[in-house]
Amino acid sequence: MSGQGTMLGRANLEAAFIAFSTVFDMKLKNTPVLYPELALVIPGVSERLEFKWLGSIPTMKRWVGDRTMQKLRGETQALTTDWWANGLEVDVDDFKVEARLGMLAARVRSLATAAARRMDDQVTQFYLNGFGTSLGFTYDGAALFSNSHTAGTGAGVRPGEAQSNLVVGGLSSVSFNAALQKSFTYLDDEGEPISTPVKTVLCGPANQLTVRQVFKAQMNAAGASNVDFGMAEPLIAPRFGLSTAWMLLTAEEIKSVICGIEYEPQFAAADDPASPEMFKRRTAMYGAHVKFGLCYGPWQSGVGSAG
Repeated sequence: MSGQGTMLGRANLEAAFIAFSTVFDMKLKNTPVLYPELALVIPGVSERLEFKWLGSIPTMKRWVGDRTMQKLRGETQALTTDWWANGLEVDVDDFKVEARLGMLAARVRSLATAAARRMDDQVTQFYLNGFGTSLGFTYDGAALFSNSHTAGTGAGVRPGEAQSNLVVGGLSSVSFNAALQKSFTYLDDEGEPISTPVKTVLCGPANQLTVRQVFKAQMNAAGASNVDFGMAEPLIAPRFGLSTAWMLLTAEEIKSVICGIEYEPQFAAADDPASPEMFKRRTAMYGAHVKFGLCYGPWQSGVGSAG
């Protein structure tokens, strides 16, 4: 005798898995996320990826003799992926009550939301920690936001010249325009201007009123036209909490944070009715997992202020 009178059959649990995985995938697809706008996302990376940086895109020069070629810079960046996971236990009796099934579906949707937000949180945490080196360095050995970035070693660069992508002060029209101006002054390894196109302002809830006043209002407090209207697209990151730090980031593909994804967020289940866990505890287990890693990219892709 199977003893399944007190258990759910395999068909019931397979149907539940299909339903749960469907709501998980739908919720994951429809959860708004920030990280694709803030990071260069590289799918299908290995557990550890090492790569060399190009200092910049080579400037075109008059072609006389051999074509001018740019070599990869000697510095190496490493990106290591880590597993992230969550889960919940479900008593088999909960599958027998329709109201409880509805609640379970909501819990499964929350698993998907947590997976997406974890990636958001980690990317924004890298920016928030970019004023120090607790999470790593950029390719030139400095913090992401620093006044001592190296200009390079090319013939057009003065030896020892430092460049800064750090500004001082809370978010305002004055500090924003100082950051905007700074983004036009960077030099590449050959001493040529880079003129990084910046468009996104990343900040926390403490600056939510300021971003509306600076970038969304067509008139300023004095009733004159707001010259900063529409100059940047603000993104509010809950991970910043009460920090007044903010960053002006590039609109280009190459970002200041690199996100390498080894495994996309996936739904998983341990719900075999013949499993020892089901036999001992009458519980099925569901969860989500993702494997990704982060490192800092080119410092030239952003300007930051600690607030």
